[in-house]
Amino acid sequence: MAGLVHEWCHDFHSSVTYAHRKGFGPLGPSSGIERVIRGGGWRSSIDELRCAARGRLDPHERRLDVGFRVVCDSIKS
Repeated sequence: MAGLVHEWCHDFHSSVTYAHRKGFGPLGPSSGIERVIRGGGWRSSIDELRCAARGRLDPHERRLDVGFRVVCDSIKS
């Protein structure tokens, strides 16, 4: 999962999300300017190449090493 592109997340970025909200995967604020990106892209340093790496980016900014994953929660046959 790490090393291809940073992954866009639904959450808006806040530098205090993990400090004030306890639990597994706390949600960020419901509004803001920058969105969270996770993981590392092909231009990242070795320290950023992990799923827990967390950054931020303005949603209007475009970069070649930022993308998204399509997820399906169930498969119907």
